[in-house]
Amino acid sequence: MCSFYNGWVYVLYALPQILKLSTTLHWRITYISCYFAVKFRIMKIEIHLLSQSKAIVYENVKNAYTKDGMYCIYKEDGFVDKYPMVNIFRVRESY
Repeated sequence: MCSFYNGWVYVLYALPQILKLSTTLHWRITYISCYFAVKFRIMKIEIHLLSQSKAIVYENVKNAYTKDGMYCIYKEDGFVDKYPMVNIFRVRESY
């Protein structure tokens, strides 16, 4: 479930073993910690279109992906903004 957050997972798996917690509690701590890692991940995206002099900046983005020639930005409010990839000059993503 949290394989994308490898740095977090390794630390979280070691913590219950260090504290000598039961297996059930170990999995609960791992799940809760992975949930917070996903929930509070902050992603910032800048899209510089060919027709604009400044980039469009999105903060607190949940996910960004490409689909059918469109660059899609899934925002925290549940909406997806889509831009045709032929109109994009540059995209900067921070994770």
